[in-house]
Amino acid sequence: MVLENKQAAKVQEALREFNIPSVLHTTASLFDSHEAAELYRVLAGIAPPGDERLVKSALATDLFGVDGSQLAECTEAQWQEWLQLFHDYGEFWCRHGFFRMFRHWLQRQQVRQRLLAFPDGERRLTNILHLGEVLHHAKRSAGSASAACRSGSPARWPRRGRRPRNTSCAWSGTITP
Repeated sequence: MVLENKQAAKVQEALREFNIPSVLHTTASLFDSHEAAELYRVLAGIAPPGDERLVKSALATDLFGVDGSQLAECTEAQWQEWLQLFHDYGEFWCRHGFFRMFRHWLQRQQVRQRLLAFPDGERRLTNILHLGEVLHHAKRSAGSASAACRSGSPARWPRRGRRPRNTSCAWSGTITP
Protein backbone atom coordinates (compact mmCIF):
# COMPACT_ATOMS: atom_id res chain seq x y z
CA MET A 1 0.00 0.00 0.00
CA VAL A 2 1.21 3.44 -0.90
CA LEU A 3 -0.11 6.95 -0.36
CA GLU A 4 0.01 8.40 -3.89
CA ASN A 5 -1.14 7.16 -7.30
CA LYS A 6 2.32 7.85 -8.78
CA GLN A 7 3.89 5.51 -6.23
CA ALA A 8 1.28 2.85 -6.91
CA ALA A 9 1.92 3.05 -10.64
CA LYS A 10 5.68 2.60 -10.06
CA VAL A 11 5.11 -0.42 -7.83
CA GLN A 12 2.73 -1.92 -10.37
CA GLU A 13 5.27 -1.40 -13.16
CA ALA A 14 7.98 -3.12 -11.09
CA LEU A 15 5.66 -6.07 -10.44
CA ARG A 16 4.80 -6.23 -14.12
CA GLU A 17 8.52 -6.55 -15.00
CA PHE A 18 8.54 -9.77 -12.96
CA ASN A 19 5.27 -10.97 -14.55
CA ILE A 20 3.41 -10.55 -11.28
CA PRO A 21 -0.19 -9.56 -11.98
CA SER A 22 -1.59 -6.72 -9.92
CA VAL A 23 -4.62 -4.48 -9.90
CA LEU A 24 -4.47 -0.84 -9.01
CA HIS A 25 -7.30 0.41 -6.82
CA THR A 26 -8.34 3.81 -8.06
CA THR A 27 -11.06 6.32 -7.39
CA ALA A 28 -11.41 7.11 -11.10
CA SER A 29 -14.86 6.48 -12.55
CA LEU A 30 -15.36 3.12 -14.19
CA PHE A 31 -17.22 4.85 -17.00
CA ASP A 32 -14.23 7.06 -17.78
CA SER A 33 -12.01 4.02 -18.42
CA HIS A 34 -10.63 2.86 -21.74
CA GLU A 35 -12.64 -0.35 -21.36
CA ALA A 36 -15.90 1.59 -20.96
CA ALA A 37 -15.24 3.41 -24.22
CA GLU A 38 -14.47 0.13 -25.97
CA LEU A 39 -17.49 -1.70 -24.56
CA TYR A 40 -19.63 1.25 -25.64
CA ARG A 41 -18.34 0.80 -29.21
CA VAL A 42 -19.08 -2.94 -29.10
CA LEU A 43 -22.60 -2.48 -27.76
CA ALA A 44 -23.25 0.31 -30.26
CA GLY A 45 -22.26 -2.13 -33.03
CA ILE A 46 -24.60 -4.81 -31.68
CA ALA A 47 -27.66 -2.71 -30.89
CA PRO A 48 -28.53 -1.23 -34.32
CA PRO A 49 -28.33 -4.17 -36.71
CA GLY A 50 -26.51 -3.56 -39.96
CA ASP A 51 -24.77 -0.24 -39.24
CA GLU A 52 -21.45 -1.13 -40.87
CA ARG A 53 -19.63 1.90 -39.51
CA LEU A 54 -20.48 0.91 -35.93
CA VAL A 55 -19.55 -2.72 -36.54
CA LYS A 56 -16.14 -1.66 -37.90
CA SER A 57 -15.61 0.55 -34.89
CA ALA A 58 -16.47 -2.35 -32.57
CA LEU A 59 -14.17 -4.75 -34.40
CA ALA A 60 -11.26 -2.31 -34.09
CA THR A 61 -11.37 -2.44 -30.27
CA ASP A 62 -9.00 -4.46 -28.12
CA LEU A 63 -12.05 -6.49 -27.14
CA PHE A 64 -12.31 -7.94 -30.66
CA GLY A 65 -8.69 -7.44 -31.65
CA VAL A 66 -9.20 -6.88 -35.37
CA ASP A 67 -6.68 -4.39 -36.75
CA GLY A 68 -7.04 -2.01 -39.67
CA SER A 69 -5.16 -4.19 -42.13
CA GLN A 70 -7.37 -7.18 -41.32
CA LEU A 71 -10.46 -5.05 -41.92
CA ALA A 72 -9.03 -3.72 -45.19
CA GLU A 73 -8.25 -7.24 -46.43
CA CYS A 74 -11.66 -8.59 -45.44
CA THR A 75 -13.51 -10.22 -48.34
CA GLU A 76 -17.19 -9.55 -48.92
CA ALA A 77 -18.02 -13.02 -47.58
CA GLN A 78 -15.95 -12.43 -44.42
CA TRP A 79 -17.58 -9.02 -43.95
CA GLN A 80 -21.03 -10.57 -44.24
CA GLU A 81 -20.01 -13.09 -41.55
CA TRP A 82 -19.02 -10.23 -39.23
CA LEU A 83 -22.32 -8.45 -39.89
CA GLN A 84 -24.23 -11.67 -39.22
CA LEU A 85 -22.31 -12.20 -35.98
CA PHE A 86 -23.31 -8.75 -34.72
CA HIS A 87 -26.90 -9.37 -35.83
CA ASP A 88 -26.85 -12.68 -33.94
CA TYR A 89 -25.58 -10.96 -30.78
CA GLY A 90 -28.42 -8.47 -31.08
CA GLU A 91 -30.98 -11.26 -31.46
CA PHE A 92 -29.46 -13.10 -28.50
CA TRP A 93 -29.76 -9.89 -26.47
CA CYS A 94 -33.43 -9.54 -27.39
CA ARG A 95 -34.27 -13.16 -26.64
CA HIS A 96 -32.24 -13.75 -23.49
CA GLY A 97 -31.39 -10.33 -22.07
CA PHE A 98 -28.28 -8.23 -21.88
CA PHE A 99 -26.31 -10.22 -19.31
CA ARG A 100 -26.68 -13.59 -21.02
CA MET A 101 -25.64 -11.98 -24.30
CA PHE A 102 -22.70 -10.31 -22.53
CA ARG A 103 -21.49 -13.61 -21.05
CA HIS A 104 -21.98 -15.38 -24.39
CA TRP A 105 -20.01 -12.63 -26.16
CA LEU A 106 -17.17 -12.80 -23.59
CA GLN A 107 -16.80 -16.53 -24.16
CA ARG A 108 -17.33 -16.68 -27.93
CA GLN A 109 -14.93 -13.81 -28.67
CA GLN A 110 -12.39 -15.02 -26.09
CA VAL A 111 -12.35 -11.58 -24.50
CA ARG A 112 -10.85 -12.81 -21.23
CA GLN A 113 -7.87 -14.41 -22.94
CA ARG A 114 -7.36 -11.41 -25.21
CA LEU A 115 -7.40 -8.90 -22.36
CA LEU A 116 -5.17 -10.98 -20.10
CA ALA A 117 -2.49 -10.91 -22.81
CA PHE A 118 -2.00 -7.17 -22.13
CA PRO A 119 0.42 -6.08 -19.39
CA ASP A 120 -2.51 -4.47 -17.52
CA GLY A 121 -4.87 -7.27 -18.49
CA GLU A 122 -6.09 -7.98 -14.95
CA ARG A 123 -7.34 -4.39 -14.63
CA ARG A 124 -8.88 -4.41 -18.11
CA LEU A 125 -10.73 -7.64 -17.46
CA THR A 126 -11.89 -6.45 -14.04
CA ASN A 127 -13.25 -3.26 -15.62
CA ILE A 128 -15.10 -5.14 -18.38
CA LEU A 129 -16.66 -7.59 -15.93
CA HIS A 130 -17.64 -4.75 -13.59
CA LEU A 131 -19.18 -2.80 -16.49
CA GLY A 132 -21.20 -5.86 -17.46
CA GLU A 133 -22.49 -6.19 -13.89
CA VAL A 134 -23.41 -2.52 -13.61
CA LEU A 135 -25.22 -2.56 -16.96
CA HIS A 136 -27.02 -5.78 -15.99
CA HIS A 137 -28.26 -4.26 -12.75
CA ALA A 138 -29.35 -1.11 -14.57
CA LYS A 139 -31.30 -3.21 -17.07
CA ARG A 140 -32.89 -5.32 -14.35
CA SER A 141 -34.11 -2.23 -12.55
CA ALA A 142 -35.45 -0.76 -15.81
CA GLY A 143 -37.57 -3.75 -16.91
CA SER A 144 -37.51 -6.86 -19.03
CA ALA A 145 -35.36 -7.37 -22.11
CA SER A 146 -38.32 -8.45 -24.20
CA ALA A 147 -40.22 -5.26 -23.36
CA ALA A 148 -37.21 -3.18 -24.39
CA CYS A 149 -36.95 -5.11 -27.67
CA ARG A 150 -40.62 -4.67 -28.48
CA SER A 151 -40.68 -1.00 -27.59
CA GLY A 152 -37.51 -0.14 -29.49
CA SER A 153 -36.44 2.07 -26.60
CA PRO A 154 -33.08 3.73 -27.06
CA ALA A 155 -29.99 2.32 -25.41
CA ARG A 156 -28.63 4.76 -22.91
CA TRP A 157 -25.00 4.51 -22.15
CA PRO A 158 -24.07 5.31 -18.58
CA ARG A 159 -22.05 8.35 -19.63
CA ARG A 160 -23.80 11.65 -19.81
CA GLY A 161 -24.86 12.52 -23.34
CA ARG A 162 -23.53 9.33 -24.97
CA ARG A 163 -25.68 6.61 -26.44
CA PRO A 164 -25.86 4.33 -29.43
CA ARG A 165 -28.32 5.47 -32.08
CA ASN A 166 -31.05 3.63 -33.97
CA THR A 167 -31.36 0.79 -31.49
CA SER A 168 -33.94 -1.92 -31.83
CA CYS A 169 -33.03 -3.84 -28.69
CA ALA A 170 -31.36 -2.37 -25.68
CA TRP A 171 -31.69 -1.77 -21.98
CA SER A 172 -33.54 1.28 -20.90
CA GLY A 173 -32.61 3.62 -18.10
CA THR A 174 -29.46 5.49 -17.31
CA ILE A 175 -26.72 5.32 -14.77
CA THR A 176 -24.84 8.41 -13.82
CA PRO A 177 -21.34 8.18 -12.43
